[in-house]
Formats: sequence, C-alpha cells, structure tokens
Amino acid sequence: MNFQPLSLPTYQRGTTLIVGLMILVSVTLLAVMGIQSGIVQLQLSNVEEINVDSFERAQSVVDAVIEDTSNFIVSSDTGDTNCTADHPDGCDEENVTLNGTFFANNVAAKVERLHPDRAPMPRGTETSIDKFDAVLFGITGTYDNADSGQGKAEVAQGVLLLIPKGAQ
Repeated sequence: MNFQPLSLPTYQRGTTLIVGLMILVSVTLLAVMGIQSGIVQLQLSNVEEINVDSFERAQSVVDAVIEDTSNFIVSSDTGDTNCTADHPDGCDEENVTLNGTFFANNVAAKVERLHPDRAPMPRGTETSIDKFDAVLFGITGTYDNADSGQGKAEVAQGVLLLIPKGAQ
C-alpha cells in the first residue's frame, strides 16, 4: 500500500480561520443579547407581579373596612374622617379596625363621610325610597411596603349605607 502525503500549499492565508472566528463572535454576541433580553423581561415581570400584589393587598384593606360596619360613623358630619391608628394623614377619629393577622403591618385605612349629608336612594336598590336615605362614605386603603421593595398601592372606593329616614 502506497500512501501519498497530502500536499499543502506553500503558504496559508488563514481566511477560513478569520471567517470562522467572525461567525463564532457574532453567534456569541447574539447569545449574550438574548440572555440580556431574558434578564430584562424577568425583571419587568417581577415588577408587574409586585404592582399587582400591592394593588390586591390595598383592595383587601378596603374590603376589610367594608366588612365591619362599626368603621362607618353615620352620626358624623360631612368631611369627618375615621382612620386606622397608624394612618399618615391626620384624622378626626382613629377607630377603624381591620380584622385578621394579614393586616398587621404596612397597611392603613381611611373612611371619610362624603357630601351630601343624606342622599335619596338610587334606583335599583330594591328598598323603599320613602323609608330610607343613603349616607355616602369614601374609603381609601393603602399598602406601603416600598422600603423592602414589595411595592406601594392605594385604592379608593365609595360606599353607600342605607339608614332609616329621620335616623341619625
């Protein structure tokens, strides 16, 4: 068996090597950009999750206030406020209670008596308009855990309470 050695050119320019390296570098850059894009998307989804969670917690504060009718002082004047003890705004009363251990920290609630003092019953309430009046309240629920990076949200909601005509 005769083996003939391959004949190599007397010189090589290395163009194939350079082209291969350029392709490798461009593929590497594309991969790095893809990883960076994935990291940015992950951070954005984390921020969105924190925003939604904060909003839901603030809404649950409002729901907890509505659950307890003793949080609404019907005999108060228009503009009077009733808050939780740790509410940052000054309030006339600090008697709002939030039941449950979920509301231990980072939440505040404010109930404000709204104008007019008494309003006629709206249509569709399935009650006698000549027997009841409506008293309007505005509730603001706040969740603030921004110091630990968990977000901050505030939800405002109106509530209409029925009271017998002539009662205060």
